[in-house]
Amino acid sequence: MKTTGLDIVSKRITKLEKKAFEEILKSKRKLKILDLASGSSFFGLSCVFFGQRVFLYDKKINLNIKIIKKIFKLKNLIYQKQNLKKINYKTFPKNIDIVYCSRFLHYLKYNQTENFLKILKKTLNNEGKIFFSISGINSELSKDYEDKEKNIQDRFSKLSFENQKKFKIKQKVCLYSKNETKELFEKYFKIQDIWESDFGNIFVIAKNRKN
Repeated sequence: MKTTGLDIVSKRITKLEKKAFEEILKSKRKLKILDLASGSSFFGLSCVFFGQRVFLYDKKINLNIKIIKKIFKLKNLIYQKQNLKKINYKTFPKNIDIVYCSRFLHYLKYNQTENFLKILKKTLNNEGKIFFSISGINSELSKDYEDKEKNIQDRFSKLSFENQKKFKIKQKVCLYSKNETKELFEKYFKIQDIWESDFGNIFVIAKNRKN
């Protein structure tokens, strides 16, 4: 089903989005925001209309984003087609205030995620924050998940055939527990809030930590 402009406007705001919006709206200056694996980019577009400067990165840029940018002449909206599995320290602009990323990290092996977070740490300014959601090992995704009992460093396999069809995820994934997520993010950031949803996914808000 295609996403329409009406879908973007009417989309239900998640707890993570709400907390990110609250952080943005209390700022007294224009922020630089990075929206990764942006999809329809409800979050990124909302931030642009709040007067922020937003950089969208995804493997495919939604056509609606291009149309909206053109119609509304959104100079503060910059989008870039990018395979987020193949990034380096030069991929993203520097001095970013906020990074928002929803349900992408499970597509990376654990060591790839470590590298991904290292890069984001250098991308953020000293006071920068990240808002992440991560697919959980206690979610429905893990039903008959082959690597469920493996250590997080070795956990990377496909979902059950049933769940591949149900969630339209064909690739290998790494699913996380809340504690595993906490330990990973604490290597690079100072966690301000972390919680597990009723569905079993993990949400993290963290601040950049000076070395």
